[in-house]
Amino acid sequence: MKILTVNGAFIVAGLSLFLMGCAPVLLGAGGSTSYVATQERSFEEAGADIALKAIVWEKVGRLNGAYVKDLSIRVRLGEVFVTGVVKEASELNKITHTAEQVKGVKNVINLAQLKPYPVKQYFKDVAIGTSLKSRLVFAKDVYTANYEINVIKSEAYLFGWAYTKAEVEKATHLTSTTNGIKKVHNYLKIMPNGAAQLQKIKDRAEQIRNEKYGVDEVK
Repeated sequence: MKILTVNGAFIVAGLSLFLMGCAPVLLGAGGSTSYVATQERSFEEAGADIALKAIVWEKVGRLNGAYVKDLSIRVRLGEVFVTGVVKEASELNKITHTAEQVKGVKNVINLAQLKPYPVKQYFKDVAIGTSLKSRLVFAKDVYTANYEINVIKSEAYLFGWAYTKAEVEKATHLTSTTNGIKKVHNYLKIMPNGAAQLQKIKDRAEQIRNEKYGVDEVK
């Protein structure tokens, strides 16, 4: 893993681990001082969530093969978050009940909407989601490594953990003011002792910054 500096800000490289939800990443690069943010989950917890997600998908997929393309299922610390679209309202309870029966699932939040879901709306949601994620990633004091973000029918869904109440409020505000967003479903939770954790991260990042300032690349 390499630490790169861009205009004085550190960026932690390691994309493959980041995609798995395990790597430390630098967010908030838009501010004057940037710092490393780590996920709220340990490697073991992240691995358990990946395994649990696979099992939930296997069970839910048996209900209807179309769910593979119509639904999004995310898992954080045993909590299952479902978004997407289904044909009938009766399907929502079946999906929730099926997920709840999986060993290790602590809670299920099912926010799937009803069809129709036109292709034009789908591509509109993709564009809105890209814009939203860009705003959040480059916002100071917002740590999207700890979030799951989805947009369905111009409605935004935030699921995961934040360090502080201020972070939740800022993420919600940025989401609600993103062009095209009609409604925000905020399911962000505040980490226990999040403020103290965040201060330790800032202190450590400042120490690294002082030690490495002016170096273009450090192995």
